[in-house]
Formats: sequence, structure tokens, C-alpha cells
Amino acid sequence: MVKICLIIGAIFILISGILIGAFQAPEQQRVVKDDLFKLGHLNKDQISIWSGVFGIFFISIGGLVYYIK
Repeated sequence: MVKICLIIGAIFILISGILIGAFQAPEQQRVVKDDLFKLGHLNKDQISIWSGVFGIFFISIGGLVYYIK
């Protein structure tokens, strides 16, 4: 249960980081103005925020279950 929650949380945070461009060099962020997934800036920002929230939620649930065990 703990490993599953941590893995799901890490996947959601990875998705969030990819969508906001956190893993790119600053020079590359200017070049990549087109959306990678053609989502539009508003949708991409909303998806990245919510996936980050879900990622933090799942990681905290996994940590809480690990702490209680």
C-alpha cells in the first residue's frame, strides 16, 4: 500500500513537472512556446496544478501509512 501510494504520487508530480517545463533548461523554455500536447496554456496549467496536488496527496498518504506502521 505504501509503495503504491508513493509511486502514484511520484508519477503525478512527474507529470506536473513535465507540463510546467520544470525539467528544461531556461534556454529551451523560450524555444518551446508551442504546447507539446496542444492543450493550451490554461488547460496545461490547470492539469499541472491538479496533478501536483494529487501527487502531494498520495505521497502524504503513503508517508502517513508508513509512519503508522
